Amino acid sequence: MSVDTASAATTRAIVTDAAGSSSRARRGGQRHPATSFAGIALRTPYWVLTAGLALIFLYPLIWTAISSVSPLAGTNQVDGWGFGNYATLANYQAGI
Repeated sequence: MSVDTASAATTRAIVTDAAGSSSRARRGGQRHPATSFAGIALRTPYWVLTAGLALIFLYPLIWTAISSVSPLAGTNQVDGWGFGNYATLANYQAGI
């Protein structure tokens, strides 16, 4: 068995078009699976699941960030949005 026959059997065929650029040969002229309807249909559940998980994990972080600057009774932040609670936290037990 020669080297050319062994390498041809173990590698994929590379086709050179008229412009001289090489691309992998497609089986039977089929469309690329990423652009076909089946490829899109197979990827859609992945993206929906990924987006859902991202929302589940990011929602509490966004809620916490908004709540930390919103006006709430019983805190130093009673007259509008701002960072009054952070000023109180920075000066907490300053007299001790």
